[in-house]
Amino acid sequence: MSEQPEQPEQPEQPKQPKQPEQPEQPEQPQNNDSKHAVQVNFLGVYFLLVLAFAFWLLFDVWSSNFALIRLLGLSAEAVADPMLRAIGFAIVGGIMGSVLYQIRVLYHYYAQKRVYDSRWFGKYITGPWEGAGMSMVVLALIRGGVAVFGGSPGTDVTSAGNFATFGVGALVGFGLRDVVEWVESLIKTMFTIPAQDAGIGESENQGEQETTNQL
Repeated sequence: MSEQPEQPEQPEQPKQPKQPEQPEQPEQPQNNDSKHAVQVNFLGVYFLLVLAFAFWLLFDVWSSNFALIRLLGLSAEAVADPMLRAIGFAIVGGIMGSVLYQIRVLYHYYAQKRVYDSRWFGKYITGPWEGAGMSMVVLALIRGGVAVFGGSPGTDVTSAGNFATFGVGALVGFGLRDVVEWVESLIKTMFTIPAQDAGIGESENQGEQETTNQL
């Protein structure tokens, strides 16, 4: 048998140039912006409107005009009461302080952390009015406490007193969570429960907690 002719060697294929490695794509953040944009935009407009209303109310109280109070049909003697101005300054301070705090929190969780939770939408809405109500409570506690300990309740209308009342209201509105904890501790101090009744109260609270967990 005749030998098979040797096959000619195949020329080497030119090496393909290496493809450059694709850089790793950074992780895309969650699409939280578009999901909650409507709520956040609404809250931004809402806070600006409430802040504008608070500024108007501040000048209304400072000038002793009390346009909103007069709409309720109060007498001239009631409008002229110095305590009304103090309450007005406290309310305005509470609204302004709470609005500034809510804007700060909204910016922190939506723009920086991008973990905005729509379940807190109602809390953003009611925050300024909670600050207004709590500022009146704190004002009553401060002035009432001074009167109880033999001091003057300080109903005289002075610029320093009005600014101090406004400042207290602003602090209450800005630190509403801490103020609520302070009021709770004050309640526990003032309204102590005897040991026997305390045990009954704890058992009732545990039962309510179990019922809440089941729901």
